[in-house]
Amino acid sequence: MYNRINVQSQKDRLGRREIVAYFPLFFELEEKWVLVVGAGSVASRRIRVLLEFGARVAAVAPESSFLEGAAGEKDKRLLVLDSVPEEGFQTPPGADSVRLYWLRGTYEMFRERLFSPSSPSFFLVIAASGAEKTDSLAACDGRTKGAFVNVASDRLQSDFYFPGIAQAGSVTAGITAGGRDHRLARQASEAVRELFAQKEKDWERENSGQKNAGRENCLGNLKAERRKDQDRGKTRKGERLDE
Repeated sequence: MYNRINVQSQKDRLGRREIVAYFPLFFELEEKWVLVVGAGSVASRRIRVLLEFGARVAAVAPESSFLEGAAGEKDKRLLVLDSVPEEGFQTPPGADSVRLYWLRGTYEMFRERLFSPSSPSFFLVIAASGAEKTDSLAACDGRTKGAFVNVASDRLQSDFYFPGIAQAGSVTAGITAGGRDHRLARQASEAVRELFAQKEKDWERENSGQKNAGRENCLGNLKAERRKDQDRGKTRKGERLDE
């Protein structure tokens, strides 16, 4: 059995991945660099989530309604770059508030300089251009440089799956259907969000009830103290009369 496992074909290994459950991990993305290739509907949703979690995002796309909208609104988090210096992609001086860099062009245009020695080290590479050749190239480049890779259209090329996110206060849940059923993952994410929303209301009611109960207890204690003071005052007055 051991030998058979060791000599199984690539096809068998890929087939085995069909039933592997992926382990959920939660990484801190604050100040980590993420490369997103593409800026269509899928890529744009992922960019929004990454920004919410504090990542610095370099998005490569020749055009994007999402990025064009942010540029039109003069979003201070966005910097548009039509070229990259020969020494590589770097944060320009005075751009500390910038979180999203739009490299306006094709991945092939920026590829070499994105991964130059002086460019930032990308923690994640998300290939979501919709062009199979471009996404495969970005995945290969990212993996070669040690990044975790996600290819939106090909789960077998992905090191991880981008989860649906549900949040309530400090609680965060990531939901995935193993990259096989996006509709199921979306429905599950919506169900968890609804559950969280209801729980938040319950927590608010509980906290409100506890505050009201605490206030009533406090008022009750104050009234009790006042009655005691009044009783002590009456006692002292009675003692003086007896004397």
